[in-house]
Amino acid sequence: MAIPTRQQFAQALSGSPMQGEADAIYDAAVQGGINPAFVAGLASAESSFGSAGYARGTNNPYGLGVHLGWKFNNYADATRRLGETLNDSAYRNLYNTGGLGGVVSRYTPRSDGNNEQQHAANIRNGGGRTGGDASQVYLNGQVPASPSTGDPLNTTGGLPGLGNDNAKTDVAIDMLLNDDDEDDETTFFKKVVNAAMAEKMTPVGTSVPGQPATAQPQQSGGVGILANDGTQPGLSKWGGPGDHRSALGNWQSDTAYDLGGPAGTAVYSPLAGTVIKVSDWDDRAQFRGQGVTIDHGNGNQGFYKHLGNVVVRPGQQVGPGTLLGGLADGTGGGPHLHLGATSDAFLESLLGYYLR
Repeated sequence: MAIPTRQQFAQALSGSPMQGEADAIYDAAVQGGINPAFVAGLASAESSFGSAGYARGTNNPYGLGVHLGWKFNNYADATRRLGETLNDSAYRNLYNTGGLGGVVSRYTPRSDGNNEQQHAANIRNGGGRTGGDASQVYLNGQVPASPSTGDPLNTTGGLPGLGNDNAKTDVAIDMLLNDDDEDDETTFFKKVVNAAMAEKMTPVGTSVPGQPATAQPQQSGGVGILANDGTQPGLSKWGGPGDHRSALGNWQSDTAYDLGGPAGTAVYSPLAGTVIKVSDWDDRAQFRGQGVTIDHGNGNQGFYKHLGNVVVRPGQQVGPGTLLGGLADGTGGGPHLHLGATSDAFLESLLGYYLR
């Protein structure tokens, strides 16, 4: 999991001068759109989690403005400034092209006598203490997992679709766990999503402050609720007829259909498989949102693009009907699912799930 929970982050800071501010630092990172794992990794590399170097007397574990005499009231203030600094377009452009190494090349450049490769390795190692991936610098529309369970699907503090309403969550848990007729994970998850949307509760996913506004699953007209036969209503071919198929060689782009629907329409995995990649948020209209690549087995992979509030993570096992996210708003041509597959035959089988 790339993004640590609040609990994991606090454990990583345990015993350091930053420990007492763990929650405030975590919140400042998330609100600034920065992965808390990267924040921990940078704090480790720059000041041994606030115990040495720049942090002494300055509450600054990140080396920000040290040579300009900058000081901060506390570690959370320094973290807020870190978020502002890294969201400068110069940093973001470097990250998008060079990953963590791109940020390091501007933050601690070789021209200043730094060993960029070693510094990046130190950041990754320090961030690894959180259980997250410090090489993912920005959240890019993703949200941390629930601090209570560490479940990457539980992104709002309650069960998916139930928001932060703990009372509703408790009722749903009791209802579902006491239903013995269907207890497999996929059916359990499907029931939660259907019940939440049918009762017009808080939709899955909450945007992180400072991040692009991402789509929410719709709550009306049955959109996003799985039919009894396992199909998903709410999407249709579009763009005359939304067919990307060609022989150019990039199956994600060329062996694909566009399926239109209202912004926020919940998109589910059509088959069981393993999530092998979740792309960063892209704000360009042509590529807006995130993409999810799933290995469905037997050499077949599916690509699901233009999503917001993605609630799955790389390495996660999904089943038919597992929620992936909602259609992002502001996509070029209108909200739509770009559905790609590794072959024409497999593409047609996936299409059947969405349009039957």
